[in-house]
Amino acid sequence: MQKSRSYQTDSSRLAFDSRLELIEEAKLLGMILISRLMCCQLLINLAKILQMSIQWKLKKLIQARAEKTLFFIL
Repeated sequence: MQKSRSYQTDSSRLAFDSRLELIEEAKLLGMILISRLMCCQLLINLAKILQMSIQWKLKKLIQARAEKTLFFIL
């Protein structure tokens, strides 16, 4: 009877340890997912900044050409 109880205790302990390992693994996977999402968000923000920079440069180029054209007309 003592062996049976000991076996159940060991089995329960192993099951509990297994669940703890799964929880830890899930936490790590969650942190990896969050870090990847943050990297994606950073790339999106960088793309927006690049887009705004290109738009600003195009606007300046168009203004310069318009001024040049106006200068030749006058």
